[in-house]
Amino acid sequence: VFKGGGECEIADVTADRVVLAVQGPEARARLASIDPQWAAVERFGVTPATFAGERGWVAGTGYTGEDGVELDIPVAAAASRRAGSRRAKRP
Repeated sequence: VFKGGGECEIADVTADRVVLAVQGPEARARLASIDPQWAAVERFGVTPATFAGERGWVAGTGYTGEDGVELDIPVAAAASRRAGSRRAKRP
């Protein structure tokens, strides 16, 4: 939470968040089948996103060395049946 004047507050949200890493050469294409905006996040970019009505983040860090996208999803949204209602097809 940013509090103007150069001060900030840091909160431990570990128990409230799920991080899903979608990695590999087909990561963005598969993610685009669910939400094209998530797949379009720039390399090393971060953008806000909505998951089952809850605010989260999409990051293009590709931390494994492969191109990839990380989804930072609120636990409530990840557990929701709505969160998985638009699934990518498995090969």
